[in-house]
Amino acid sequence: MFKNKKIKIGVLVLYCIVALMATWPLVLNLNSAISGNEGDNFSFLWNHWHVKNSLDHLNNPFYTNLIAYPFFSSLAIHSLTLVPSLVSALLQYFLPLVFSFNIVFLATIVATAFAMYLLADYIFDNKLVSFFCGLFFAFNPHLVQSFLGQYNYVSLFCLPLYLLFLLKTLRFQSVMYGTLAGIVVVICIYTDSYYTV
Repeated sequence: MFKNKKIKIGVLVLYCIVALMATWPLVLNLNSAISGNEGDNFSFLWNHWHVKNSLDHLNNPFYTNLIAYPFFSSLAIHSLTLVPSLVSALLQYFLPLVFSFNIVFLATIVATAFAMYLLADYIFDNKLVSFFCGLFFAFNPHLVQSFLGQYNYVSLFCLPLYLLFLLKTLRFQSVMYGTLAGIVVVICIYTDSYYTV
């Protein structure tokens, strides 16, 4: 059991190193830059600011008059990435916006790799194969290209987690795993509906 935890910690550390290398030189500028070129990346930074602003003023984050003032605009079909933005909003009470945004962005990449590692380990029961499954899943060319500004596509951790809990639900006939699968679906919907359609 203890050896298994050490392996998982080692895998997480390796995924963190790969995430820092894949987004280099972001780690040198965590407080002053975001990855990508001019484009959607600023929209996602705004999302993180907007969700915290909504929490501070007890407003519904799915509506705003900050886009077409004085009229309200619905953000229901906007890529709000609510779950990562909420995590960032909590961090923003202690850290600057850009730093919080970058921490959540990097954590999402690592979470995507680690979620696939857990699924592969459950299916194959082979740590090395599982490590490479997580590596190839989170750092494939399509996803790495999304690091440049399509942050909603980076939040892919929901898919392997859902499959893991679904497989465990079917195998063990467990209400707990079924509930966890449902929670992951809700997290996925509020992170980006693209992966739940």
